[in-house]
Order: sequence, then C-alpha cells, then structure tokens
Amino acid sequence: MSTGGSLTLAWALTGAASASTFLGALVAIVLSTRGHGEAPPKALLAASLAAAGGLMLFVAVVELPGKAMDAFLTAGYDEATARILAYSAFFGGAVLSAALNW
Repeated sequence: MSTGGSLTLAWALTGAASASTFLGALVAIVLSTRGHGEAPPKALLAASLAAAGGLMLFVAVVELPGKAMDAFLTAGYDEATARILAYSAFFGGAVLSAALNW
C-alpha cells in the first residue's frame, strides 16, 4: 500500500475535522450575537454534543477493536482469540480509564 494515499487521506480528514470545529464555533457565535448576547438555544447545543459524542463512540466501539483484531490476527492469533483479546483490551482500557478518573 502506498503511504502517499494514506497521508493524503489523513490530512483530508484532519482538515475536515478542523473545518467542522470552526463551523460549529461560528454557529454558536452567530446565534449568541443574533439574540443580543444571549446564549445559543440549549436544545441546539445538546443535539450538537450528542451527535459528536455518538460519532466518537461509533468510531471507538466499531473501528478501533476491528483494527486491534486485525493486528492480533497478523501477530498469529486465531480469530476467536484475536476477537477476545481485542475486546478485552478495549473494555479493560475503558474500565481502567474510569478508575483513574474516579
């Protein structure tokens, strides 16, 4: 696989994420100045936060363990063991993170 295509995709996704952050901030600023300094509607902010959180959870739960499973398969583990190790590492990390934040 060529690294040029992967690098281009990585920069494109980084640019898209930056543009999304900018547009989200711009919407919040425009809505707050439109109403004479009032805060944006709480429902809009809650919906935006829920959408962003849902997307991050989707990537974490669906994409990351799949990549980890591929790595375990490449390392020579059978499919069942690779799946157990990948999801154990994922959820073990989540539990450890929660414990450290306690």
